[in-house]
Amino acid sequence: MTLFCKSIFILPGLFVALSLRSEWTEIRILSSDAENLTVSYVPLADVAADPRTATIGEGDAMLNYSGRDVRARIVSSMGQERLDAIWPLVGVQQRAMDGTNRRLNRTVLQMPRGQALARGDYLPDFALFDDRGEIVFSRTLRGKPVILTFIFTRCTVENMCPMTTGRMVELAQAIEERELGPAHHLLVSFDPDYDTPGNLRLFSVTTGADPVNVRFLTGTKSVIDDLTRAFGIEIVAEDGTLNHTIATLLTDNHGRIVLRQDGGRWSMDAILNELNRNR
Repeated sequence: MTLFCKSIFILPGLFVALSLRSEWTEIRILSSDAENLTVSYVPLADVAADPRTATIGEGDAMLNYSGRDVRARIVSSMGQERLDAIWPLVGVQQRAMDGTNRRLNRTVLQMPRGQALARGDYLPDFALFDDRGEIVFSRTLRGKPVILTFIFTRCTVENMCPMTTGRMVELAQAIEERELGPAHHLLVSFDPDYDTPGNLRLFSVTTGADPVNVRFLTGTKSVIDDLTRAFGIEIVAEDGTLNHTIATLLTDNHGRIVLRQDGGRWSMDAILNELNRNR
């Protein structure tokens, strides 16, 4: 039986007051005030301009983007500005990131329709942002087992994303206690419209995830679409709802998939047993 998560949420921009104005732009954040949730910034197109002030979300304040160039959606209302979403700009690393994700796209295009990565296959090349605003290249994960699954933070169905997140947090603790690690624990969001690095940071803190061993990943929609296609994750957005399936995978130290479990009720014991068998 295929399990689906169904969550209701307001699509971005569906209901926007006429007084609001929103635009994407590239800016340089000069300083950040985490206590008051504000930043000082200038447009990248005119770094000599007078600094402007905008409010930010709690998760973005945790990341402290001071001195960094970012792409943000600036929402203006009644003379006040808010950075509604912040994505890091990575300069010279962007070429490496784009090249890696082009390889992912080629891998997906070569896969027969209906086929998904399974036991014996290798983790494909990809590059995403984590909940610290840093780039994660899949090739750098080799040398340790990888436990990877998919979620989105706005999911409200208890036996799907919330349960998967809680189980991943518990799994990281169990692996450490049984000395079966180290391992990479990755939760990839397929809702990049909302799940920016900052929102994932706040979610990580809220769920009590180990900030060293458990990482939440996000990226552009095209890259997320390629990843979910590669792993056979089905996602249907319809009438303000998001339905999806779940797959949880374990790789060995070389990036080869040694275990795949489909559905929200995946077994921690199966992963622990596999890690114990191969240590």
